Parts: sequence; C-alpha cells; structure tokens
Amino acid sequence: MQISRKPKRVWLSILKGIKDPVVTKQIDIDQHHMLFNPGVTAVPVGSTVEFANQDKICHIVF
Repeated sequence: MQISRKPKRVWLSILKGIKDPVVTKQIDIDQHHMLFNPGVTAVPVGSTVEFANQDKICHIVF
C-alpha cells in the first residue's frame, strides 16, 4: 500500500437560507493504515465527531 504524504485539506461551506431544521449526528471517523475512513464527510452544525485510531502510532490530528 502506498501512503500519501501530502497535506490534507479541510474546508467549511456555510449554506444560507436553509429553512429545514438541522439534524445533528454522531460522526465516526476511523484511522487505519494512516488513512481516514470515510475520507470525506459532511458534519451538520451541532454534531459531534469521534476519531478512532486503529494504527499502532499516535496521530496528532485531533
């Protein structure tokens, strides 16, 4: 397996004019083989994100 050493990007998109109530979620992101799974996810405002580390090294991305 080839591991990318490129910096990862995170961005925020603010959507205006949404009339429906926002449904919060518990988002689980797993780190395995130095990759995030899922690689991309939407996190609604007010949601929580939990990172699980399945690797043998300690990551510093929290």
